Amino acid sequence: MILNSRFARSAMEEFMVTAYGQMRLVTGFEVVNQALSVDIGFRYQRQVDTGYALLATTQNLGNASTLADDNVQGPSGLVQNRNGTYKAQNMTFGVNYKFTSSLATFARYTTSGRTPSLMNIYLQQTTPVVKIKDAEVGVKYSSRKFSAFWTFFDNRFNPLLENILVYNAATGNFVNTPFSAKTETYGTEFEGTWTPTSSFELAGNFTAQNPKYQFMNPVTGATLSNTTEKSVRRIPKFMVNIQPRFFFNAWGQRQEIYASYYYAGKRFVDSANITALPAYSTFDAGITLHFNERLSLQFIGSNLTNSAGLTEGNSRVDALAGQGTPVAIYGRPIEGRSFRSVTTYRF
Repeated sequence: MILNSRFARSAMEEFMVTAYGQMRLVTGFEVVNQALSVDIGFRYQRQVDTGYALLATTQNLGNASTLADDNVQGPSGLVQNRNGTYKAQNMTFGVNYKFTSSLATFARYTTSGRTPSLMNIYLQQTTPVVKIKDAEVGVKYSSRKFSAFWTFFDNRFNPLLENILVYNAATGNFVNTPFSAKTETYGTEFEGTWTPTSSFELAGNFTAQNPKYQFMNPVTGATLSNTTEKSVRRIPKFMVNIQPRFFFNAWGQRQEIYASYYYAGKRFVDSANITALPAYSTFDAGITLHFNERLSLQFIGSNLTNSAGLTEGNSRVDALAGQGTPVAIYGRPIEGRSFRSVTTYRF
């Protein structure tokens, strides 16, 4: 049982959470022999949120010549109770079979639930428990010089609820509108490490996936046709990460020089996939020097090629219909070229 108190404030209201609790019952078991292992797990979760909001109202400052007069929010003296109770059951089943000491295959199926956050209660959003289903199957190989995992996966959220700002042409304002979505992401992932000598290691991973969803209005039940079978926004279909490492001895210690190449494919800022976030790549490098068992020094260079990339657009107003252009014209950029050093002393 977890019990604590939290306080949140906005420009319009104050919200005091008087009790926030979770109760979890977790159980599981594992059966193992020389070749086959099976594990099963179950968790029951009950979440209770209780709090209240101190509502605000427009205040008259008594000076009509100022723009702020009658436009400032202040306490109204009204109190509004807010609470929610949610339950979730989570289960997982996995199996692993060894063909040899180096080669094995595995599979796992998981069903779980994501309960609403305190912000959902604060905003009085009607948010049910999100049901999540995961399935994966793959093979793994391990030897003295090479190891690899190759996995095929499928992931589903139902329903995935979001509140999106939608422009109202009649009023000229953006209205916070709830939407419901069903998502599915299937794909494959490869992860491997090659160590041909004691002084060199090459690691990397590659992901190819198809994240797609369909949005509905949870009030009317109407399907948004322009989001049918579209890519989940901000999620790329391809990602690559390659990390070579070089080792050498100095001062009687093992030293390391490393580099990292990362590639993220094209994504979209919006559910209708109108405005794209272009693919980008970055290159990092660094060196770690150990002078003795206590003292070490690390130099790190990030995005050495000073690549440009956007990770998202404006998540508050772009989410449904983009920016009106095929390529994003504004958004949150990745960091440019930077350097830093870290000194560590172990007492």
